Parts: sequence; C-alpha cells; structure tokens
Amino acid sequence: MVSRIVYTRRFIVEAQKTVRTEHISPQFLGELMELGLFPRNNLKKNDSQPSHNKTRQREPRNQRSSNIHFDGNGRVRQNAQRRDQEAARSTTQRPQNMESSKGQRKQTPPKSFFPRNDRQEMPKKEESTKTEEPVVLHRAKNAWKPRGKTFDPVAAKTKEMRGLLNKITPTTFEELAEKFLEAEIFRDAAVLPAVVDVIFDKAVEEPTFCALYSDLCARQVHKEKEASPPSKYFFDSVLSRCQKTFQGDVSLKEKTVELSKEISTEEDSKAKALLQGKLEELQKKERRRVIGNIGLIAQLYRHGLVNLWLVNVCIVTILKTNLEAEGGDEAAIECAIKMITQVGKNWDRQRRAEREKKKLPAGEKTQTEKDLNLSGFVAYLQQQSASFSSRIRFAVVDLVDLQKNAWEPRKSQAGKGPKKIEELREEVQKERQKNELEREKFEKGLQKKKGARVPKRSNRRI
Repeated sequence: MVSRIVYTRRFIVEAQKTVRTEHISPQFLGELMELGLFPRNNLKKNDSQPSHNKTRQREPRNQRSSNIHFDGNGRVRQNAQRRDQEAARSTTQRPQNMESSKGQRKQTPPKSFFPRNDRQEMPKKEESTKTEEPVVLHRAKNAWKPRGKTFDPVAAKTKEMRGLLNKITPTTFEELAEKFLEAEIFRDAAVLPAVVDVIFDKAVEEPTFCALYSDLCARQVHKEKEASPPSKYFFDSVLSRCQKTFQGDVSLKEKTVELSKEISTEEDSKAKALLQGKLEELQKKERRRVIGNIGLIAQLYRHGLVNLWLVNVCIVTILKTNLEAEGGDEAAIECAIKMITQVGKNWDRQRRAEREKKKLPAGEKTQTEKDLNLSGFVAYLQQQSASFSSRIRFAVVDLVDLQKNAWEPRKSQAGKGPKKIEELREEVQKERQKNELEREKFEKGLQKKKGARVPKRSNRRI
C-alpha cells in the first residue's frame, strides 16, 4: 500500500483545471481531495456544494467541451488556444529580486542557471591543454605470441603428411600413397625425421593398419633407390627408429624409475594410489610400443627391408632378457611369440623356395634355416612352457599348432585386418546366400518330418 505520493506542480494544475471544467461526480471529487490533488480551500462556492441531482443527464461524449483532452497514456492534451496561453504566461519575466517567506533576502540564481531559451548557447567546456604522458605497460620477457604469425615450414609439411596418413585405408591407399611419394620427403633433411616419427608412431599405436604403413615404407624406399642420385636416408631413418624403440626408450625408463621412487617415499594413501596408476599407465604404454615395434619389424621383413639375421638377433635378445630377469619376464616371452608368429609364414615360404631351387636333400638345412632357426625357437618355448603362466602357456600351444598348420592361421583369425569396401560387400553377399541355403534346407527337412505345409517366405525385406 502506498503511504505517500509526490506529484509535480504541472500535474496538479492540470488536474485542478480538469475538475473545474468537467462535470465530475462528488465521489470522484472526494477521492481527489483525499489524494491531495485538489485542496478544499481552492473550491469555489458553487463547486464546494456539488449538485446531488441524479436526474441530471450528462452531455454526450462528442458534445463536451473540447478545451481538455486526454491522450492514450492518461495525460492531459491541451488544444491550440490553451497551449498559446501557457506559452505566453511562461515567457513573462520573473522579478530579479525574490523575497522569501522567512525574511527579506535577495536570492540570485546560481551561476550554472540559464533560461530555457538560452540553453543552446551554453558555453562549452574548455578543453584541457595539459598533455598526459602515455602509460607504459610492463612487458614480460617470455610473452605469449599467436602461432598464426610465425610460419614454420617443417611443422606445416609434417602436418600435411600426418593428414594423409590419417586418411589411409585399404580403399584409399593407392591414391594417398601417390600423393605421399610426390612429396619426396627424403630430399629434405629437416622434414624427414619428423615424418618418420609420425609413420612409426602410427604403425606402433595402430597395429591393425601396420601392414598398410609398411607397404607405404616399401614404396618410399623403392622410389628412393630409383631417384637420381639414389639414397637411403628414409630407409636408414626407419631402421634407426625401430632399433631405438627395441633397445628401450631412455626417457620412458627414467620416468618409470622416478615414479617408483616417489611411490616408495609417499606416505599419503590417496597420492600413492594416484602415482601407482600413473606408473601402470606408463608401463602399459611402453609395452604397447614394444609389441607394436615388433609387428612393424615383421612387416618390414615381409617386404625384404629387414634380413633374417636382424630378426634372429631380435628374438635372441628377447629370450635373453627373460633369462636374465629374476623369476622370468613374461612380457619378453610374449614379444618373442608375437615376432615368431608374424615372421613364420614368410620365413617358411622363403625356406621352401630355396630348397626347391637348390634341390637340397631332406636332412640338410637351407641358408634361411641357418640364419633364422624358427623351429628351434618354437621347440625351446615348448620346453620352457611348464614354468610360464596359463596365459603364456596357451599362447605357446597356439604357436605350435600354427607351425604344424604350415603357419596358416585359423579361419577365425585370418580376416581380422582392414578390408576394402568391395571385399566387405562380397562377404555380406556370401553370408546372405549361405543363410538362404540353410533356411531352404531346414524348411525341406521340416516338411519331410511332419508332412505339414510350410508357408511360403515373403521376399519383402524388413
């Protein structure tokens, strides 16, 4: 509820004019007096006693006095004659000396007072002639700078090659391989190491597409040999990268040792559990990279880029690591099984071709078997399998079965790699035909057994 309302002088004057000119009801007049809009002292004699004759008819709306009008917001809108009178009244000069009710004291308008008509001629503020000194901001020595302004050609070329490698699939391999070979990265000594690292990381982290990356490396090496002058920069870079990972990344080993020391000295259980999780994640990453590197070496051997002597050294080194470790190193045994499994098929094909070419007797070994004795490694693992865990022992059993099957994998493991779209469509079509034949065979057998009528199948697909 509003306890106090403040009105402007103009609003009160207009309200009083409206009350005098318009015929209003005594109830409305009393409400205006209560609100303070119309004091009782200002009433005329004929206005103080309003007529209570209820039979008096009010004038029609269109015949009332047009001196006062109201706009849409409820404010008074005067006609032209009333506005002229108000304008003439406002232009009269006020006396310079104004007497206050408290005493005869001259009141002069303040310096900042200007008549309404002279407001447009107000003097402008004088602009300050003082020159402010510029603010010198503090600049850091190592301030951040946007990357877009500095162009790095090596980073741009590496990014372009990474984009091509990200799009490689069995379907797009031919097209993207041509674009990769056109770049001739072996001619740029600054770009070559960065691109080799990208290829190696993708081959190690994505073992499913490792065969495609090895095919790309083989094509690049072949083009490098045919260049004028021929070179071996790309081939040497890939081999040195594989050797570095096989021997062990020094940075990963240092991080592992540091985390182990922090875990031993940490007393808080939560912080210790967090450090233990980081250590396990780092060990998984190292193990994944080692196994991926073994897969890349096996794929390079498939293209003839790695000889049998180097593969033999890798397997011997892995098995030696297992013997030197206290209690054995099952991770090393798993890596050895992985390499023998991936190298076995090409090794057996090369051994058979050499035996047929030289027409050697059954008891004599070929040069391939002398350089890499896979049969001896398989027999050694089979003898030592009793001391392995169940998972590694079953892996050795699978390796022996693979050797007996002429290094041909099972049907369930044969088609695990990436495939082209055409190959997938052919497999779907073959599977659909196989399901149709099995269904027809089942319906015929059911009809023979029960002698009932089998409803015809609808050709409509759901």
